[in-house]
Amino acid sequence: MEGKKLKLSEVQQEVIKKLRAGEVVHYISGIDARCFLNNKNLKWATIHRLEALKLVERKHNRYIGLTELGKTIEL
Repeated sequence: MEGKKLKLSEVQQEVIKKLRAGEVVHYISGIDARCFLNNKNLKWATIHRLEALKLVERKHNRYIGLTELGKTIEL
């Protein structure tokens, strides 16, 4: 992906920027699965897209963190 600028939606870019700023995206799995950032619900489609691009990953303690690519990619 080097040399290429990814097309991300405004919400996807906002999530990356907030993660870079140190905010935390939490998630709950199961029947009532959801993810949220500062008590604002996020759509799973947003997280799945960022995961597919290898910009974020789910951590075992129920939060979503940036990958090395997510930390360095140009927005």
